[in-house]
Amino acid sequence: MDFWIQAGTPRSSGRHDPAASGLDEVIETVFPLETEDALIVWKATPVPLSYKYDLSVMMEDLLDLLDSLLGESSGEYSLTWPSNTFRAEWKVRWEDQRLTIEADWQSVVGGTEQVLNAAGRLDVSVKQFVAEWKRPLELIEDAIRSCGYSVDVLPDIERIQRVVRKIPGSGYLYRA
Repeated sequence: MDFWIQAGTPRSSGRHDPAASGLDEVIETVFPLETEDALIVWKATPVPLSYKYDLSVMMEDLLDLLDSLLGESSGEYSLTWPSNTFRAEWKVRWEDQRLTIEADWQSVVGGTEQVLNAAGRLDVSVKQFVAEWKRPLELIEDAIRSCGYSVDVLPDIERIQRVVRKIPGSGYLYRA
């Protein structure tokens, strides 16, 4: 398996910040610094993803990407993940339920950028790729809700729910 995600069991901070206005600020608030990371395994190379700092700033782009993959039978999508501990440029293409990602890894925790770049492009099914994101998204939504945020205050909760409902299965580690 060339791509999978271990979501971990991150703790929630229990904090609710009424001043947090965007999804990124809310996610950063609801996860403490000292908690488990998610772990992407990209062609046998593990890459940690902090819920507090990486996934918080990636969330809008991630939801846009997953929406496109789940709603269009083919397409192209380019993005730059903005975190300084998960910085990469991805050129994503999909057609006939096959997905290819050409990645330029620039900065990741663990300093494995050269290994990741040498591994070449990722080729997986669209179904597998989107399924791997389901559990981390569920954990993020649960943490947001457990800290007292509601759809009235943060409409993006509905967007997370909608994307999760459209994902047709669970990731490799979370299948029943």
